[in-house]
Amino acid sequence: MRVILILIGLMYGLLPMYGQIEQEVRKRDGEVIKQRIERIDSIRFDVERSQMEIKMKEGDLEIYELGDVLEVGFVGKRKGEIEALDCEAAVVSDEVVEGIAVSGVSIEVGYTGGNGGAYGSQSIVSSDVLGLTASLAAGQFNVGVGSVVLTIAGTAESSGVAVFILELGGQSCSVEVEVEEGEGTSYPPGTVHCDPDNPTAVVDVLNP
Repeated sequence: MRVILILIGLMYGLLPMYGQIEQEVRKRDGEVIKQRIERIDSIRFDVERSQMEIKMKEGDLEIYELGDVLEVGFVGKRKGEIEALDCEAAVVSDEVVEGIAVSGVSIEVGYTGGNGGAYGSQSIVSSDVLGLTASLAAGQFNVGVGSVVLTIAGTAESSGVAVFILELGGQSCSVEVEVEEGEGTSYPPGTVHCDPDNPTAVVDVLNP
């Protein structure tokens, strides 16, 4: 019991580094029961050492027969951190044009000082030029230098510079994407367009 309590104390000390740590109870029948470490108040055994009791901070009590338990462990992913993001050197894979739905356009942003930890997914809505969203899938930083790739979706409502605020690994910066001016709507020659959806033909009328 003392060893387990010491382990729990150590896990709490590692929470700032790992972000989330789970306790895993692996049973002999193959079932795996997981609990986030911050939910656990204490772990104790009965007098006969035949049962393990896990008391939750919410007051719930989980009881396991030790004969049914194969092992108890703690698992977690290291919280991803970096030293710097280089948004100024971000590379946009293709042009973005106002009024045209974006397809297959990505932004690659470099970083330095990665610690090899994990980062979560996120979606960033554009500012200044509206209508675009940049999405980042969950992943893991390299140790040292690396890059992340964001995928752009949506339709820009105007031309100009779309700005995405990227917050990642304890750092943040603004990614800027140039949005080109669209060519506007083209209509067949020789027509007038009081109703753009129903152009009216222009014809010559002779006065008899």
